[in-house]
Amino acid sequence: MANCRRDFHHKTAEALVERYEVIVMEDLKVANMVRRARPLLDPDIPGGFLANGAAAKAGLNTSISDASWAQFRSILAAKALQAGRQMIGVDSRHSADRCEACGHAARENRVTQAVFRCVRCGHDAHADEHARNTLRAGLALLAADQAA
Repeated sequence: MANCRRDFHHKTAEALVERYEVIVMEDLKVANMVRRARPLLDPDIPGGFLANGAAAKAGLNTSISDASWAQFRSILAAKALQAGRQMIGVDSRHSADRCEACGHAARENRVTQAVFRCVRCGHDAHADEHARNTLRAGLALLAADQAA
C-alpha cells in the first residue's frame, strides 16, 4: 500500500509541476495535526475525564497519516525545485473561514464542511472554491518577493 501511495504522489506531483509555473499550498503543520486529543479532567468527578472527541480525532489522525500529506508535500517540493518551478507555502490560518468577497474571517462563515456563507456580507459559495484565498495569498507573497 505504501508503494502505491508513493507512486500516486510522484505521478500527481509530476502532473502538477508540468502544468503550473507556480504552485501554492497551505503550509500545514501535519505533525501538529496528528497529535492525539488532550484529556480533559472532569471537575465533578475526581480522577474522571470529560469527553474530548478522542475517538473522532483518532480517526482523523489515521486518515491524515494514511494519505501521507507530509510525504506528498516533500515530493512535490522536490519535483518543483528540479523543474525550476516555484512552490509557495501559505499560512493556513483563516484560509477556510475568510470571505473572499469582503475579507471577514469567522468560524460561523463555514456553515458545514461543504458550504461557505459569510455572516457579514452574505457571500455564498461551495467551501472548496475558497482555495482561491490560498492562491491569492501565495501570489501576494510572490509579488512581494519579486518587489524586494
